[in-house]
Amino acid sequence: MTHHSIIAILSLLTLTACQSSKVNTNNEELKNSSHNYSHVEPIPMDPYQLLKGFKQFTFAGKRTGEGYFSADGTHFVFQSERESNNPYYQIYLTNLLTGKTQKVSPGYGKTTCAWVHPSNQKVLFSSTHEDPEAKEKMKEELEFRNSGKKRRYSWDYDDTYDIYAATSSGKIIKNLTKVKGYDAEGAYSPDGQWIVFSSNRHAYSTKLSEEDQNKLKQDPSLFLDIYIMKYDGSQVKKLTHKMGYDGGPFFSPDGKKIVWRHFETNGHVAEIYTMNIDGTEQQQITHLKSMSWAPFFHPSGDYIVFTTNRHGYKNFELYIVDAQGKAEPIRVSYLEDFDGLPVFTPDGNHLTWTRRSQGKSQIFISQWDDLKARKLLGLTPTKIKTHELSYKIQADDIKRTVNYLASAALKGRKAGSEEEKIYTENLVELFKGYGLSPGFNNSFYHEFSFASGAELGKNNRLLSNLENEDFDLGKNWSPLAFSKSGTFANAPVVFAGYGLMTPETDKFPAYNSYENFDVRGKWVIVFRYIPEDVNPELRAHYNRYSKLQHKVMVAREQGALGVLFVSGPNSSVKSQLIEFNSSENTGALSLPVISISDEIVNKWFKNQGFDLEELQSKLDKGITVAAFAFDSLKLSASINIKHKQAMGKNVLALLKFPGAKNTLVIGAHGDHLGTGKSSSSLMRSTDTTDIHFGADDNASGVAAVIEIAHQLSHLKNSGKLKLKQNLMFAVWSAEEIGVLGSRAFLEDFKKLNKSTYPLISTYLNMDMIGRYKETLNIQGVSSSNDWLSTLEPLLIQSNLSVNLSEDPYVPTDGMPFYMLGIPSLTFFTGAHEDYHTPRDTPDKLNYEKNAAIASLVSDLAVKLASEQKAIPYSKVKRQKMGEGRGFRIYLGTIPDYAAGKIKGVKLSGVIKGGPAESAGLRQGDIIVELSGKKIENIHDYVYSLETLKPNQKTKVVVLRQGDKQELDITPKSKK
Repeated sequence: MTHHSIIAILSLLTLTACQSSKVNTNNEELKNSSHNYSHVEPIPMDPYQLLKGFKQFTFAGKRTGEGYFSADGTHFVFQSERESNNPYYQIYLTNLLTGKTQKVSPGYGKTTCAWVHPSNQKVLFSSTHEDPEAKEKMKEELEFRNSGKKRRYSWDYDDTYDIYAATSSGKIIKNLTKVKGYDAEGAYSPDGQWIVFSSNRHAYSTKLSEEDQNKLKQDPSLFLDIYIMKYDGSQVKKLTHKMGYDGGPFFSPDGKKIVWRHFETNGHVAEIYTMNIDGTEQQQITHLKSMSWAPFFHPSGDYIVFTTNRHGYKNFELYIVDAQGKAEPIRVSYLEDFDGLPVFTPDGNHLTWTRRSQGKSQIFISQWDDLKARKLLGLTPTKIKTHELSYKIQADDIKRTVNYLASAALKGRKAGSEEEKIYTENLVELFKGYGLSPGFNNSFYHEFSFASGAELGKNNRLLSNLENEDFDLGKNWSPLAFSKSGTFANAPVVFAGYGLMTPETDKFPAYNSYENFDVRGKWVIVFRYIPEDVNPELRAHYNRYSKLQHKVMVAREQGALGVLFVSGPNSSVKSQLIEFNSSENTGALSLPVISISDEIVNKWFKNQGFDLEELQSKLDKGITVAAFAFDSLKLSASINIKHKQAMGKNVLALLKFPGAKNTLVIGAHGDHLGTGKSSSSLMRSTDTTDIHFGADDNASGVAAVIEIAHQLSHLKNSGKLKLKQNLMFAVWSAEEIGVLGSRAFLEDFKKLNKSTYPLISTYLNMDMIGRYKETLNIQGVSSSNDWLSTLEPLLIQSNLSVNLSEDPYVPTDGMPFYMLGIPSLTFFTGAHEDYHTPRDTPDKLNYEKNAAIASLVSDLAVKLASEQKAIPYSKVKRQKMGEGRGFRIYLGTIPDYAAGKIKGVKLSGVIKGGPAESAGLRQGDIIVELSGKKIENIHDYVYSLETLKPNQKTKVVVLRQGDKQELDITPKSKK
């Protein structure tokens, strides 16, 4: 019997009594015990759903149970009563790759407690087949059962049980324990060097008192202790010494700990314990004061699953508890009858257990939600380990990786953060485990520096010579994050309208805010935005020159000392001061740059006889207002901004093939937005956390890179894959702040190799591939004239619905490759309302389709790399677009970039509480007109956005299920 062998309890549940004290049903003793075993609670609904889609795993035999997986997950060993000539358990081994099951025990006597050696060449089990009376006992038991009689079931702790090592085909190698006593419940250590087991051998080899002799006769299990020995049966050592049944031991996944359960002498209460493999540091893990047994470690070693009857004597349920016993155990199963002997698959993604229902016991299997289990126990996700993942591309592995990368512990994976160091180290460990080589310059890492942010230092001051004004920082003024630091002495102040200089075009005249005015050595005040009331086409033209950094550059070229931005009363902003953005990744400019309040500037204007609002209104109408100087006004400033530099870490791994000269790159960015509100974040005030988990963006892509690397390296290492190009697997940093990681790599690659294409033949990019609903978008097919013919046969065989987009100028890591003359494709499943918010979480991903996309990319890579010659590069003229993230106007629409060839802009969603939702726009609407402008594509839409004014109602026309609808929409200001 095991912890294991309390599978005898299964027979108790047929309403017969058990002779073993472990399940003593003496009413008086039960009545007086610390746990009311006679009470049976009703089965509540499962609130956690840790088990998903469970199904029966074994079917044959009168009773089947206690099954364990081999270390690589390819074999499953279990015990079952399924021989017509033997009423007792025998051991069976199933090859999970072929489905073939064979008996590996001798076929006679009793057997129990099997385990597969890590090499898959040996099987361990306990047996009584060398008992001279074994066959006679079998005969007697068969005759008794055939007579129709029933007896109370009891595990007999037969003192002829020994532990045997046998080949995987069933040939006995050796009796490892050849001594009198019950030797069973054995398991190999992860390295195969040790065996832990339960035995009462000392009760037969030492002199017992008369009282103990009587106890041994009545209940041999009281003398069972945990032992350890070498794999060959040598160096036997007793580890526990307390009276009461110690059994069901297993090693922890790292081989450093042993978990077991200890029964108190009354036989009703058992608790879970752990200890070091030398018997030290014995620790009680559970304190449930009920029958808690059958413990088994999760492959991470972080928590333990076990069985307990705390909800009623006949109702055994599965529970989990953290490995330190710090948290309250969490209930896993909510089922009637017996559920016990739980075992995790080696990857930790499934759980098997023995379940008794309607009088029969079999093994069942279910998906396991490790992430939810960790949340419930207060544990952080563990690193991904090579042995936990299959070499096949599969949804469970992608889910495991996404759950790790998008965990709270990694805090949004911001570029340059400590969390980036943690997850990139894990990726390198995986790639090394796959047998890959360093990807660049003899290293798996490619590091680069970037401006990571800014913070205000001490003694930031702005002073006016008028009445010696010292303005309040944060109230009246603030330096901008990209301002120059230093002390700037008293200097005159001038006003230069909107601070614009735009060239003449065939439609518009030139515009020069500085015309015929000298600003050298002076502070220049300019409005923050652009003229508000000019026609939409002119606004769109001005918008291209309105970025703050561009205005500062123009002022610098005119010789200005510094720039002060004022919003102005007509600008309808939420805050007059421009926020000091500490996450600003632009380095310091060469001028001091300040945001100042309308109130302060208007006071200066009034001293000059002007009114700020009146003057802005003239400029907004296109009326020329000449630049002017303020009489006698001078400003001085002390600005102290600490600009931070960070190191980004790209991870690069190479799968080399003999004779290959060129390399195909498969990549995805691993960074995301980190924590807190940033200029890129779309989080809401109602979000319950500020961690931007980035499950779709872009843990989904990184998980696919890992899967492809694992699959193709396995095929190559097993001699099944021979290619003519090398394969590089890349995980980029700092994509979210301007594709900095991939760009830095290409710059360094070019310096080292003097060129890029065709040494890098192709780049396949995966960015946000986890939210597949109807379509996979493949972007950049115009980057090579060969893409369509190359993709066609793969797409015919694929079950994915695909939209092909020609534009290679996609703002992700594919673009730097294309800009250097390398054909590039980006795989993308579309935008959604959780984009760049803390709501982009692992539970919302379509893992089956994520795996299907990874398989498609893998097949494409193999097809391309099977040819020595790189596919040709095709240059495409870039279409002009607006400033994107720099837009001031906010509608709250989410365009569907994978919508295919339709006229208009289809929406994949609208932001809750945004102008679009308020106007009545819905998911699936196709915008065909905005503010009187015809919309045929995303470029038209972007252009029209530039012409809108905040808080001014306009018209939007949409196609909804084929019908045109005109709606009123009021744009808002983002800033």
